[in-house]
Amino acid sequence: IFQNRKAELSSDEKQETLKEDVADRINEDQSTSGNTNNKASRLDKNKIVASLETSGSAKNSAIEEAQGSTNLTHKASTKAPLKSISVSGLNQRSSLRLMPPFSIMGVDLNSTDYSPEQRLLSNEGLMQEIRKVDISLVGGMAIVSGFNNLNDAAQKTGLGWLAGFEATYHFHQKLYARTGAVLTGRNALASRRVVHEGFSENIYSDPEHLMYIDIPIQVGYNIGARHSVYFGMNFSPLLGYKNVLEHTTVESDQRDEKVTRTDVQGIKREGYASFDVAGSIGYKIQLTQRISAFSELRYGLFDLTDNNYFGTDVVDDRNHQIRLALSYRLLSR
Repeated sequence: IFQNRKAELSSDEKQETLKEDVADRINEDQSTSGNTNNKASRLDKNKIVASLETSGSAKNSAIEEAQGSTNLTHKASTKAPLKSISVSGLNQRSSLRLMPPFSIMGVDLNSTDYSPEQRLLSNEGLMQEIRKVDISLVGGMAIVSGFNNLNDAAQKTGLGWLAGFEATYHFHQKLYARTGAVLTGRNALASRRVVHEGFSENIYSDPEHLMYIDIPIQVGYNIGARHSVYFGMNFSPLLGYKNVLEHTTVESDQRDEKVTRTDVQGIKREGYASFDVAGSIGYKIQLTQRISAFSELRYGLFDLTDNNYFGTDVVDDRNHQIRLALSYRLLSR
């Protein structure tokens, strides 16, 4: 009995010693690392279980103690992710501060001192800086509506030409504005003015090549990478026309006049509206990096001919055109 009692006492002493050893190890782990985690508690539990495999009841009690300490570390670790996030954020900000500064268009991109509002403003400033202006040369031909100024010589359609430059301002990737200065010329005027009417000779003034300067104010929209549509208004001051004097003779036995000579008087402006306004709509396709083609419908809004000057009936001569042209991009800014 004495020996059994002594063995039980020694077993209890071993159990108490092991409990104290477990508590000391947990205290050491908590004191050496303030940021405990589950992985460390699992490693400590495995070590403790390995050291208690030789004793039966002491082993079970030590595992229960270790599980209790693990639960404590689980409770403590619920606040650990916030600490780790803040620490990682500080590490990222510190890493950014160590990076050499760089900027695009004067906007610092690696600054860590910006608030979300300030960063939004900086992005807007960057978008303003990357807006692009294109300057292009344009040239092409046009199918024009014939004037009816002379009722007996009315023309249905004629030909015209255009040449000049255009400027395109890109608000962003899709939307842009378009303007420029394009010199346009056309025929099919069907206009004649009597300068002198005699017994055997008549003199007429025949306008040719009516020229306006088109100043378009248009808005366009890009469809994909190559295609775009645009519309707007064309404001066109008159440049003039080439005036040709035509001398004719009439034989006494003939009813038809015969042209004897023509004289070019140069550029004149009388007889036509000094300013024209038209609506326009067009389609543009990019052929190469610099060359584009476009077609445009121009619908004239005003009557261009002065009926009193030409001595004709009241007619409505508007400058309608269908244009086909190419543009060559000179530069982009």
